[in-house]
Amino acid sequence: MKTIELTCPICNNHYFKSTSHYNRAVKLNAKMYCSKACFYIGRKLDSDKHLKTPEQLKEEKAQYDKVRRKEKRDELKLKAQQYNQTEAGRATQKRSREKRKKYHVEYCRRFEQRTKERLRNRRKNGLTDLKTCLCCNKEKQRIEFESYLIFPDKRLYMCKECEEKDFNELNITLREVLATIRSVLVKTKSNLKVKDIAKYPYLIETHKYLLLLKRLTK
Repeated sequence: MKTIELTCPICNNHYFKSTSHYNRAVKLNAKMYCSKACFYIGRKLDSDKHLKTPEQLKEEKAQYDKVRRKEKRDELKLKAQQYNQTEAGRATQKRSREKRKKYHVEYCRRFEQRTKERLRNRRKNGLTDLKTCLCCNKEKQRIEFESYLIFPDKRLYMCKECEEKDFNELNITLREVLATIRSVLVKTKSNLKVKDIAKYPYLIETHKYLLLLKRLTK
């Protein structure tokens, strides 16, 4: 078996290799090293990983994982479905549900999530989510009206924008408005209550009750 003397490009030590190994390396345009340690060092130097920061390496790995997941999406989905059908998969699902139970309950208690669930239930039952404002006479979503229990649909008769405009001008609240209207109705010897006023929204149109308030405050 013929051998040939070579020098390692990393440690500069002399070593012997067979001519067949040398010819194969020349054909493949590959480098040869004296040991595995030098081979690993040379591979790192060729890949330029030692010049990159750990953040850059993480970004490259994340991009590679995204591309790889897209390529093997169907295969990974089938594996996950097969695993979830087994007893071990069901046990892992149960453990994961118990872990995120606390966070799930907190998420469901949020006001935004509760409003979304109410809207979904209303859509399932075939109810509309629109309501007309008595001030601007525009149809808007029910979320844009503040909740008020005395009204039949449990929403205020005016939208939030109109409420801010009118109440900021006069520095009053809705309870004061209803109380003044009730007092006016009592003076005129009418037996209507606050709940009855809510059933008849034409009594509390903005132009009417604002004129009444201005006359009373003078």
